[in-house]
Amino acid sequence: MKKEILTKSFLLTVLAGISTYPISARALDCTATPDCATLGYTMSAADCTDKPTVKCPTDTSKVFCKKDVFVACAVGSVLGNDKKCYNAGNLPSTVKPIGVVFDVTNKLAVALDQTNLLWSNENVDIPTLENRNGTLNGQQNTATIIAYVKSSGKTGKYPAAEYCASYKPSTVAQSRDWYAEGKWFLPSIEELRTLLHKKRVVNASLQKVNVGTVSDNNYWTSVEVKTDRAYVVNMSTNSGGAYGIEKNSSKPVRPVLYYGDETSMPILYGDGTVSNTILSDKTPVGIVFDTTNKLALALNDTGSSVKWSIGYCDVPSLTNCSSASTISSCGVDGKTNTQNLQSSTCSTFPPAQAVKAYNKGSSCTATFCKQGNWFVPSARDLQTIQNKHVAINATLEEVGGTTLSGNYWASTEYSQVDAWKMEMSTNMLNFDDKVDTVAKVRPVVKYVLPSLDESGGGI
Repeated sequence: MKKEILTKSFLLTVLAGISTYPISARALDCTATPDCATLGYTMSAADCTDKPTVKCPTDTSKVFCKKDVFVACAVGSVLGNDKKCYNAGNLPSTVKPIGVVFDVTNKLAVALDQTNLLWSNENVDIPTLENRNGTLNGQQNTATIIAYVKSSGKTGKYPAAEYCASYKPSTVAQSRDWYAEGKWFLPSIEELRTLLHKKRVVNASLQKVNVGTVSDNNYWTSVEVKTDRAYVVNMSTNSGGAYGIEKNSSKPVRPVLYYGDETSMPILYGDGTVSNTILSDKTPVGIVFDTTNKLALALNDTGSSVKWSIGYCDVPSLTNCSSASTISSCGVDGKTNTQNLQSSTCSTFPPAQAVKAYNKGSSCTATFCKQGNWFVPSARDLQTIQNKHVAINATLEEVGGTTLSGNYWASTEYSQVDAWKMEMSTNMLNFDDKVDTVAKVRPVVKYVLPSLDESGGGI
């Protein structure tokens, strides 16, 4: 008992710092506990969403998790099957490469594989594919070629486009929807030229993932010249010359993939280009609803609802279309209809005046969409628009336009008293009183695609 009391007294004395016994300084030299940052706990729970985490023992708000190795997509980035970009040679073992980025603005990646194929083994001018001055969008071109192949029962006749449309990366066993069969396409002239200008960086990444590089050869594009020829781009020089050569020539084919989010309908831009992607460096002016006739719908209505006419008048230059069954062939040219209304002296026509004033300003750099070129759609146009209005509205929301709703006037006349209009949500195309009824006006424009630069000896 006495020994125990003495021991406690001794400890209290030492802790109070007044011990008379000589105690080694080393015995009191305690090491400070490391803080969380020193131990590597430098993240918060928000930094580690969906990742396994370890909490710091002394501060549970600080955690550790394995950092991602993906990077912001740049030219030369390897596109993984998780839709993320990586530096070549630094892919996690769980990620498979499927392509290499060559156009960040338009979100395009080139495939790891290529082959030599004919453009076509028949001499046919595809009716639905633009010749020479066609769209610069390879995705749309390829879809047009494949639609023709299917509708005409010509499977195997267009090897280059068919290879791209059915392409699946050889590096993965199972494809995800965004890069699966049907998502790859035969590039356009401009898309191949962009790849050419980035070829050195792209090829360096292709070499690091142990696949063949883009060679110094003529590569097939999806652009047709005429019956027996299609365009190639010379990938050996920076000029990117586009040449028309025989379709039955065997040339390299390299599929291209859009890795962004697709829009529901093609977007028309102010320079005349058409794309299913939202291009950050261009301004949209319309939504394409009729590729055959090259018609696009404006992003917004002209204003409040208006009467079709101020007074009753059977416009002399317009055909009276008195049956819904004839709408597909009667009064179908909305631009001509609108011009006749604007020049008519028998009355005043508010819809025709509203589209005349419609102005896209500086966002329209091409002549086709300048003020005065927009018109009131025909009844046939409105029927086509209504058939696609759900997809059109989805795309309008994506580009900041005004969705379609309610009644819209057509430029097609029914009689002296009535004109045609469309109720968008119910698909009700009917005629109504020109003077007593009001409806909205959504301008339409006929677009002109940019001419191709055929530098380098093209046809």
